[in-house]
Amino acid sequence: MRQLQVITSDGMRVNTLFTDGPGRPVLFLGSFLMPAETWLPLLSSLPSRHCILMDLRGQGESDPIPVSQTSVPFTTHVRDAYAVMAAFGHRQYHVVGLGMGGQVAIEATLQRPGRVLSLTLISCHGNGEWSSRMEEFTAFLDALNSQGWVEPVLDRVLMRILSPTAYADEELRHGMARQLRGLEPTSVVSLGRGLATCPSRRHDFTMLSMPVLALIGGADQLADPVLQRRAAQDLPRGTVVEFPGWGHPSWEQPVRAAEHLQAHLTAAEAAAASR
Repeated sequence: MRQLQVITSDGMRVNTLFTDGPGRPVLFLGSFLMPAETWLPLLSSLPSRHCILMDLRGQGESDPIPVSQTSVPFTTHVRDAYAVMAAFGHRQYHVVGLGMGGQVAIEATLQRPGRVLSLTLISCHGNGEWSSRMEEFTAFLDALNSQGWVEPVLDRVLMRILSPTAYADEELRHGMARQLRGLEPTSVVSLGRGLATCPSRRHDFTMLSMPVLALIGGADQLADPVLQRRAAQDLPRGTVVEFPGWGHPSWEQPVRAAEHLQAHLTAAEAAAASR
């Protein structure tokens, strides 16, 4: 795993981790509160590929969001994704998005569909990950802004982003808590306020004409599985895989998720080559 920090047009550093390998490149867009390293368990089960893991602004090793900036417009993350792929010299690629990262992936794909060979949406229904719990989300941001990562704030968010099965797994819960404590609270709040304004793309799924894989956690505490299933029905070339009893499949069930992702990427490349 290597690292490249991309300088955006407004001078911010967006951090990426990447691997080399055969096949078309794969851009991974993580969710709110989930930096690039969250993808590592899945990547360890994925055959060798050229994978690029991007930290959203204010997360991981990307630049923190300036204190003076109270929120980051959602479209900024879309432009950052384009900037990252341009820095690597790629014009066609696969995109994988988790939660809010899935929202960024949808927007980037709809704006430049000719560049995306395939799309994978994990725990994403097109309305925004916290859309059905906006009052709770706002309360969490206010508490984090005033108190930082104190135990009650930390435990509240862990109970929401982990399925009950994963929350009961002490190793998994502590690993997620460690990642959260590494995030700077002020940046997280600014990032969250911007992501909360992301546009709904639920009714634009019919426009996603490339192969799309939807990985749904049957016990997802954030992205309602019912809404995910309904949205996936509108995908013209969609494949749906559900993980009953689990939340975000990419890191609660990384081995199985990697198997489905690899099959999806391989099939999409074969289809593109035959055209």
